Amino acid sequence: MKQIVISILILTSCFIKAQDHAISIGLDPAVSIYGGHINVKGLDFITKYTYRSNDHGWSNDEVGLFYERFEKINYENYGVFFNKIVFPKIKNTEFTFGIEASVIHREDYFWSYGFNSEFRYDLNDNFRIGIQGNLKRRTDIGIFRYSNFLLIAYKYGSR
Repeated sequence: MKQIVISILILTSCFIKAQDHAISIGLDPAVSIYGGHINVKGLDFITKYTYRSNDHGWSNDEVGLFYERFEKINYENYGVFFNKIVFPKIKNTEFTFGIEASVIHREDYFWSYGFNSEFRYDLNDNFRIGIQGNLKRRTDIGIFRYSNFLLIAYKYGSR
């Protein structure tokens, strides 16, 4: 299933003609350094594809796909998200808030949902860094779980 998600990310980024695309990678620094309440210490990473169009008043909305992996606990999560850019471009910064729907894969498959926010800083026209907060319904273990990711993104497309 991981190969399907990665293939969709690559194909979508190559064939959709749009105003703005971004590919992001990131990791949860707290889990990587300290571990967590329910997690062991290890690498928890996320990769995202984001699309934003300037057509028909949609310039402050974005949609995308994501894939998260935490190998030490045999955890995969992949899904779709919709973000609203709440404070667009104030001195190279943005703040977003959004929702997501996803599938968690461990021993079995579990539908999940969550909420996320992201603070971004544009380094230049093509690169940005950010921090993403995520509150996810972990249906595999029956709780809500909050985590943060440090992200770096490559932006491309016509602007």
